[in-house]
Amino acid sequence: MAYSAVNSLLQTTQRLLKSSRISIAPNSVKIAEFVYEEAHSLQQVLITLDRSSTNRNKVKDLDKQIKDTVCELEDTLEESLFDDQDINSLTEMAKKMKEYTDELKNQLPEEEDAVSSNTYDINSSTEMLSKMMECTNSDVSNKLCEKDDALSSRIGNFGVLSDEFSKIKDLLTDHFYWEIKVVALFGMAGIGKTYFAKKIFEDPSISSRFDCRAFVNIGQKYELKEVIRAILAQLDIENGGMFIERDDKLVEVFDDLIWLFPDFNSGSRVLITTRIEEVAKSCLFWKDLREIFPNDLIGTVVSQTAKLKGEAQYGLYGFREMRLLSKEESWHLLREKVFGKEGLCSYKLEKAGKKIAEKCEGLPLTIVTVGKVLLEAENKTWEYWNEVAEKQNSVFVDAYEQMYEVLFRSYENLPQHLKLCFLYMGVFLEKHEIIRSKLIDLWIADGILESYFYGSEYLEKLVSSSVAMALKQSYNGQTKTCSLHSTFWYLCNKEAAKSKFFYALNSIDDALEEGGIESQRRLCVRNNVLFGIKDVYDFVGSISTVRSLLCTGLYHQFPVPICFDLILLRVLDALTIRFYEFPLEVVKLVQLRYLALTSNGELHFSISKLSSLEYLIVHRHLDIVKSDKDSSYLPKEIWDMKELKYLHVMGSDIPNPWEKESLLPNLVTLLDASPQSCTRAVLERMPRLKKLGIRIESDGPFSFFDHISHLRELRSLKCVVANCWVLNTNTQVYVSQTSSKVDS
Repeated sequence: MAYSAVNSLLQTTQRLLKSSRISIAPNSVKIAEFVYEEAHSLQQVLITLDRSSTNRNKVKDLDKQIKDTVCELEDTLEESLFDDQDINSLTEMAKKMKEYTDELKNQLPEEEDAVSSNTYDINSSTEMLSKMMECTNSDVSNKLCEKDDALSSRIGNFGVLSDEFSKIKDLLTDHFYWEIKVVALFGMAGIGKTYFAKKIFEDPSISSRFDCRAFVNIGQKYELKEVIRAILAQLDIENGGMFIERDDKLVEVFDDLIWLFPDFNSGSRVLITTRIEEVAKSCLFWKDLREIFPNDLIGTVVSQTAKLKGEAQYGLYGFREMRLLSKEESWHLLREKVFGKEGLCSYKLEKAGKKIAEKCEGLPLTIVTVGKVLLEAENKTWEYWNEVAEKQNSVFVDAYEQMYEVLFRSYENLPQHLKLCFLYMGVFLEKHEIIRSKLIDLWIADGILESYFYGSEYLEKLVSSSVAMALKQSYNGQTKTCSLHSTFWYLCNKEAAKSKFFYALNSIDDALEEGGIESQRRLCVRNNVLFGIKDVYDFVGSISTVRSLLCTGLYHQFPVPICFDLILLRVLDALTIRFYEFPLEVVKLVQLRYLALTSNGELHFSISKLSSLEYLIVHRHLDIVKSDKDSSYLPKEIWDMKELKYLHVMGSDIPNPWEKESLLPNLVTLLDASPQSCTRAVLERMPRLKKLGIRIESDGPFSFFDHISHLRELRSLKCVVANCWVLNTNTQVYVSQTSSKVDS
């Protein structure tokens, strides 16, 4: 995707402009500044055009050309700065990028997104109102409801959420709240929100309570005028059109709507459903309704939204998060879809069916779609169902494909920067529990974003947008670990492959695939054994454009060869691969920002050649408790690595500073430090340290507590005591926190 390429180019030029090495190539500073300015301008245009679906399609037409040009420019820029090549080609490519920017600027409307900016303005012009009225009443109703009605019919009837059903009805029929109320139902796509809201709307206790009812679905870009028009069309079919045609001011349309209610004090309600982020973010336009309706008119707005749990807590009467189904509820729904309400199921099929239902992970749409595929399959033996339960055939893939359009809307509605963050989550294994801090560190190292602050914000937005799931939370509500539902993991990988955001190596067949692989920027290896196959090894080494090599497969305890010939590599995450000794070849990768591997060997002093390294993580293959006599130290050259932000080297102590100038000015996180490392001389040379983890493996004086006071920026302190007497047992002791803010 073009935005990803431009974002990466911006990060690259910004880093190079701050680097002393940029002076190696003549005129490189001037060229880099020109590239940065043009890239920034192009990025802003892409963001602007992305705000509307119409303009977004125009960007898609040029997406590949822009991406190819920007990627080539970035490659040439980095190579020229270090190899002193002729920079004429850089100038030409930068000019080409500027041409794309100018071409896209021509697509911008004279008044940027005028419709959207006036969405909530009740005094908007008659011309706007007339434009909105070009559709007939039936067009509005059919276009808005067609897709969600189809989805609701697929989910069908499931009585597993009767408790939630009753709670929502109680909120709607509350006699003690005499203002406009907003109740938000939120949850991921396919969880049954539209169906749930429609069942509430059609429930006899609701329909008998209100004389007039309207049910409206709202699209991605909506206008309040159009919503009111749709309500009028349903409340008074004969006169609704007349009201709108007759009036030339929007405020009079609202007046007509008010007079449709028989009595302001009759307890009337307005029920509107939507699943769009912008509606929830604006508190479902309830403020506009409050300004228009008199205080004695009672109204209730129900939002059925797939987004923004956070915003739902402000200005709303109540909000309900629709939960995933339990294992028992999932099997109940699957059985009903395959065998009917009264259908019989053999014991063997039930046993396999429960496994299949569990693999659906509680999402009703997945359950009913898989059930539909099973119902249509000719093979209904328990052997076949066992294959389905183990995902050894195409049933789940077929189901995910059928669900793709429904899920894609959640992804498509994300802004560009959140799309990048979401796609990056797909590099991990399916259903993998992702640690928040590692994910954000990878985002930063890979150039997806600039700071940890934005990373935390973006992750919470992905969770509140219901495309990612929070598995564990800290005491202050922040996400600690997260994951993707399998349906979104499939969508994520499909979109990543389509846009060449990353290329996944799952089997040897992926390495033998021809075409379109040579320009990949990220390689994701989900089976570490593949490195031991010569064809795969040669394949990885042949892709000179790779910036990230992510080994996300299961831990492999036996060493396999890793290709270290990728000179432009920025991120090397090989934590799940074991090295007997620290691989000296890695120091050739001078552009590395993130290095993670597992090795029991000592860190070599040449590690300091990686002057751009920001994250250094070295785990031990065996977690062996050692005595003070067995202590090993990091090389003293570690103090020369000024860009380090994150240092986690298990089993090695930090040496005392060896020069007066020894300093780690950017180090923010230090983990698994021994008490012997936490001297005053060491800690004073880490002025920005915010997170400190201390590992105590032997008895001895705990004088290090006396030196922690020198860390003025410290926010989180964690001590782990390794039991010297019981093997493979760790006891975690949280000693203190210097403030209420915790980074993890």
